[in-house]
Amino acid sequence: MPSFSVNISTLESKKGALEFTLDGNDEYGLDKSIVNSLRRTLMSEIPAIAFRFDEEQKKDIVIQTNNTSLHNEFIMQRLAMIPLYLDPKKYESQYLFYLNVKHDSSEPFKFVTTDDIQILPLKKGVKPSDSVELDEYDMNKPLSKQEHDEILRKFEFRGSQYPILLTELKSTNVEGQFQELVLYGVPSVSDGREHAAWKAVSDATYVFLENEELFIKVANDKANQKGIVEDKPREEFIESLRISEGERYYFRDANNEANRYKFTITSQHKYTSSELFQLANEIMIEKLDTLKDHFINLVKGGTTSIIFEPTDVENYYLLKLCGQNDTLGNVLQSHLVNHYTEEDSILGFCGYKKSHPLEEYVNLYIGFNPKNEVFKQSEEFKLNALVKFMDDVLEDLMGIYREILTEARKTL
Repeated sequence: MPSFSVNISTLESKKGALEFTLDGNDEYGLDKSIVNSLRRTLMSEIPAIAFRFDEEQKKDIVIQTNNTSLHNEFIMQRLAMIPLYLDPKKYESQYLFYLNVKHDSSEPFKFVTTDDIQILPLKKGVKPSDSVELDEYDMNKPLSKQEHDEILRKFEFRGSQYPILLTELKSTNVEGQFQELVLYGVPSVSDGREHAAWKAVSDATYVFLENEELFIKVANDKANQKGIVEDKPREEFIESLRISEGERYYFRDANNEANRYKFTITSQHKYTSSELFQLANEIMIEKLDTLKDHFINLVKGGTTSIIFEPTDVENYYLLKLCGQNDTLGNVLQSHLVNHYTEEDSILGFCGYKKSHPLEEYVNLYIGFNPKNEVFKQSEEFKLNALVKFMDDVLEDLMGIYREILTEARKTL
């Protein structure tokens, strides 16, 4: 049986983005479910720091004064969507973000940007409370400009650096009346599953790596069939074909499935794009390892998030994986079908379904293979055989992510 191997090569990237190719070998391949699981993890499961502002939850922002043109909800949402470049592993609510601006000049308007926000440290020896309390933070010692700009980074436009615009205060043209905004807050650690404010990346995409040699061969064959001989019309025909169907011609493995990909990541996080990609692999390994323990507990009687029960069809069973979503469901289904359903394997069928998009569980449907001796055994025997089988499958999957992680650490 062929073994998995992977190669990663970095490409010339746009500023701020990391582009690289992820290549599986031709014999074993690299299934798109593996690559897609890393994309999904990057998009939604990387811990990050942002302000919580949802109506149904305890808010991280307190607005003391707001007589600007924007309602409180808009202001809080704008603040929440600003990337905060803080390490979630080291964050312990040690910073308070304080904004106090008033438009009392003769100018028609005043821009309010991230430069107006003060970042204040927690007082020494003070443990932050669950509520946001101003007296727990040192209001007289804001972070330096260098430290401030590292957390609230500016964006670049046409070679210049600019702070992020929050809103603008307008002149009231009435003596003694001013537009003013005063607020403060302490952000929280979460991930993109709660809200896009905690997304660690602005871009995490992959495409099948196009096989230029294959495309040119097919394009020339089609040009010959149409009798296009002269150079200019032939070039125009090939270019037109590239636009209409060039993406169909990509690198494939021995099973005619995609095995080489172009991956792009743009970090909006304290961690670099390379570090985030490595972390996504670590998260997938941890999830698979936890699921492996829960399968073992299924037969040992320990705590488990897995429910095993028969369906209406004989020898077909349901594995309900609580706390999981399409990321793991698709990986398990694809790997089982591609590498563990052979003529005499224990399983003859595997498919998954996420019954409801707002509920965190996946239904994995399996069918025992009539050609395998387990098929005629008792329910208890089948469960024990299935747990041993899934142990091998999950260990195999963890090996794939470990191989990708090892290569990423060497290359990216």
